[in-house]
Amino acid sequence: DSEIAEIGIGLGSLTYPLLSLKRKTYLFEIDHAYIRLAKERILNNFSNVHLFEGDALENLHRIQTTPVFIFGNLPYHLTTEILIFIVSNFENWLGGIFMVQKEFADRLTSEVSSISVFLRGLTTTKHLKVVHKNCFYPIPKIHSSLIQILPLAPGERRIQTKNEILLWSRLLRAIFWGKRKQIQ
Repeated sequence: DSEIAEIGIGLGSLTYPLLSLKRKTYLFEIDHAYIRLAKERILNNFSNVHLFEGDALENLHRIQTTPVFIFGNLPYHLTTEILIFIVSNFENWLGGIFMVQKEFADRLTSEVSSISVFLRGLTTTKHLKVVHKNCFYPIPKIHSSLIQILPLAPGERRIQTKNEILLWSRLLRAIFWGKRKQIQ
């Protein structure tokens, strides 16, 4: 059985349905108010859950060998770093569905950028749905999107080892550094 992780549990609107699947679940939250709420309302009612308090980037390594499917409303300023960490370091990762900025989702699925090319070497990425900004409270200034990212099977991956992944990432960042840079 695969396990589940959720990054950014907030008020738990996705957490409760995930926990109802009765799989081992890992929760990542940085906000102290949401952590307190989770301890009072979630952790006491479910035995199959573990909460990691603090920055997800500092805690994700704790489950990187776990066969896990990851969900998350990713903090927009850390989306790229979180996805690169997961794709680069998770050995048994089964995939994920993430809420991201609409513009970021468009960049991943419809444009050529360093992050979109990086992910294409290791995953398949699919834009699932635009989520209108009015679906949130307080209402943000931008729309969001749901994306699905699934790892390629080892035989389908163009990049295999951690060293190749690191080299691939550095090469792409160098190639795409600066606007309108031409590759000679």
